[in-house]
Amino acid sequence: MKKMHAVIRSAGLKIGLLCLLLGLLPAAKADSTFVIGTNNFLLHGKPFQIKAGEIHPARIPHEYWADRLRMMHAMGLN
Repeated sequence: MKKMHAVIRSAGLKIGLLCLLLGLLPAAKADSTFVIGTNNFLLHGKPFQIKAGEIHPARIPHEYWADRLRMMHAMGLN
């Protein structure tokens, strides 16, 4: 079981790095501000809605990961 968790954690790190390399995740900037407002999140002082999804690396062949991440980004996940 521990080995499976290590594989999943490793896959998650690889996907995160792949997102950064593909430019799917915005780079953190020193002047970036993200705060919790009274009824919403604020990014740079403007209302921001988080749109998230889930991907299971163990169910997708490695060669398709980049394509799946591009598709997730194209459908509006941020």
